[in-house]
Amino acid sequence: MRHWISLFPLTFVFLVSALVIRAAPPLSTYLDDRLVRLRDGVIESLPPGALAGKAYVALYFSAEWCAPCKKFTPLLVEYYNQVSKERSDFEVVYVSQDRSLEQMTRYMAQAGFRFPAIAWDKVKASKRITNYSGQGIPCLILLDAEGRVLHDTFDGPAYRGPYVVLDEIKARLGAVPAPVH
Repeated sequence: MRHWISLFPLTFVFLVSALVIRAAPPLSTYLDDRLVRLRDGVIESLPPGALAGKAYVALYFSAEWCAPCKKFTPLLVEYYNQVSKERSDFEVVYVSQDRSLEQMTRYMAQAGFRFPAIAWDKVKASKRITNYSGQGIPCLILLDAEGRVLHDTFDGPAYRGPYVVLDEIKARLGAVPAPVH
């Protein structure tokens, strides 16, 4: 064994290093100190564990200044408001691309976001999250609890759009029937 180690010292170090490397923490743990919610027009921090037990997390990259976002957002908010009553294992997290905290707060209020967001001042430092975004917004991505992409607005460089992903989410989690009038 000693002879083998001396013949391949870098290989041995690599193998030992690979065994010591720890897996990335679950998405819920990574986001623990970054989540906020709008309550009575004021942004407030959420306690640790806000995403605990969530099997699915949809990241929604959007901004107040984005016209296509403003067109899509009401559909996502409506779906979330309906499905969140039935699916406690699902959450949407807003990843603001707004230019200021004031824009983010105003957009969340106007659109009626009941889901959490990454704090505006922590978005850029949340590399694990921002690495999921594509080259444009609106961008909707469904992840599992470990952060694996299940559905994405982008297919490589091709933009599929958030409507396709919302339909895929509905197919996976269940579409909420439209109210009967």
